Amino acid sequence: MNMNGEVGGMKYAYDALGTLLEAAIRDQKLTADAVKAMNSLTAAVEQQSRSMPKAIVADVKSQLGTTIDAAATTLTSRVESANLAADKATKALERAATFSILRICAPALLASLAAMALWYGVTAWSVHRLEQQKTDLEQQKTELEQRVAYLDSRGGRLDITSCRFDDGRSVPCIRVDETAPFNGGYRIPIRVK
Repeated sequence: MNMNGEVGGMKYAYDALGTLLEAAIRDQKLTADAVKAMNSLTAAVEQQSRSMPKAIVADVKSQLGTTIDAAATTLTSRVESANLAADKATKALERAATFSILRICAPALLASLAAMALWYGVTAWSVHRLEQQKTDLEQQKTELEQRVAYLDSRGGRLDITSCRFDDGRSVPCIRVDETAPFNGGYRIPIRVK
């Protein structure tokens, strides 16, 4: 059943319920009018029965009873028909409501599942990327530690700075231990610890 069919079914159910309500109100008004008319007629018959012969009164009462029975039968059949139509309309409305709920909830559920799957995929990719970066950083750390060890073995922990001459030139210089013996033009550098 498509959406237009559901809307048409719901419109039909509302129209049927409205028609049934109108018929019930109309029948109730007609019944109230009939009761009033019957009370007036009964009062008039009783008043005339006092002045009429007993045979005529009995005949009128008999005909009045038949008329009342026929009206009651007609009214009862109308109420039963209205009840059957109301039951059909109620069932149609319930079916339409059930299908409407399913059509609203199913897409919302599917959208939620898709969002969760996307979130899981993005999270898994991010975790994988971070693990790769961690591995790369650990490898770089190992390489740098090896380089520091090599440089340390080659005198890499010397106190090196920049020295300025009076003429404005700047050259790298190493701090040395002045108390160490001067050995063939070389001095012993001071290691930073």
